[in-house]
Amino acid sequence: MSRARDSSVLRLGWGAWSTGGQDPEVGRLEKELAESHARERRVRYEAAETRERFERLLEASNRFTRTLSYRRRQHQESRRYLAAQHAVEVILAEADSLEEATTDVLKTLGENLGRQAVVFWKIGDGRLRCAKVWHQPNALPDGLAAACRRKTLARGEGLAGSAWAENRPVWNEAWS
Repeated sequence: MSRARDSSVLRLGWGAWSTGGQDPEVGRLEKELAESHARERRVRYEAAETRERFERLLEASNRFTRTLSYRRRQHQESRRYLAAQHAVEVILAEADSLEEATTDVLKTLGENLGRQAVVFWKIGDGRLRCAKVWHQPNALPDGLAAACRRKTLARGEGLAGSAWAENRPVWNEAWS
């Protein structure tokens, strides 16, 4: 009989636990577990939301940094161009002729604008001809200056000819 009694107690305990109704400790634990799951879902949602906000802030910070860097480079480039313009104006003001000033102007432009080489093209006989070449020491490959001097360009031909084609001539040979 004791055996039958024990099994009925066990059945009663299992039934109370499975229905969740009779044992207050089981009910309390189930409630805590449900609250814990709800907190975990809330924390995961907040973590995902925080991660998303952080990524948006990081992207905005990167855009801001790129914008500042770009504006800083633009500012530095503008300063270099203004310094070159001022230096060229001083050279031209002090020179007696264009030929006298050409070498100094080319050197000033090359150094202030960070160029390896600068070429001065002159209009003659309806074509552009290389009048002078300035280059940083050891910066120009062998023969490039000679090749520039041999080359003549028509209006619209090459980079210099394209620049010439875009602008009206300042001086016409017929005026001389």
